[in-house]
Amino acid sequence: MAVSRGRYDRTASQEHRRRDQREQLLSAGALLLSSEREAPSVRELIAMTRMGRNTFYEHFDDIGDLVDAVQHLALFRLTDPLRSLTSRAPTPGGREREFSETWYATAVAPRELVLALLGQSNPARERLRKHLNALFADLIEAAIRDGARSAPSEAVQLHALCCAVEGLTSYQLHSCPLAHPDEGARALGDLLSRMLR
Repeated sequence: MAVSRGRYDRTASQEHRRRDQREQLLSAGALLLSSEREAPSVRELIAMTRMGRNTFYEHFDDIGDLVDAVQHLALFRLTDPLRSLTSRAPTPGGREREFSETWYATAVAPRELVLALLGQSNPARERLRKHLNALFADLIEAAIRDGARSAPSEAVQLHALCCAVEGLTSYQLHSCPLAHPDEGARALGDLLSRMLR
């Protein structure tokens, strides 16, 4: 962590300092992006992190590069825990509940990262929608195999489900960030069970 502008902890290895600097820049970028406005400026980032302009450019080509990195990190942190959900729980209701709980446990931890991803239209948000769409399609296929559902969902239903997940998460993080995430998980679980049956 920078002690003051242009200074750093000389006891840390160069690799550790670089990793710490990058994390600070990503965190500051996520915080600024989560405020639902246009991309932050380099000036804002270096003021917030108390780093020099050269340090910023050692890590990122430009502000767009930082925005892409923040959104990519948010996408990874949201979707990675969801990758094996459809195969873990033995029943459709269990899978829906597990998705809801895992989603909310993941979404509330890096709050600024998630808001940076959901706050505006961007390529990473589109990748999130595609990932959720595929995950819901897998949940539906598993429910059909288990006899809990008779017909596959239409594309419009999957899209509506993705939008509902995004909207509910955004509402939870914006309107009541300190509220219990289990309330959001229950609401999402109810929605999933209604739409996936």
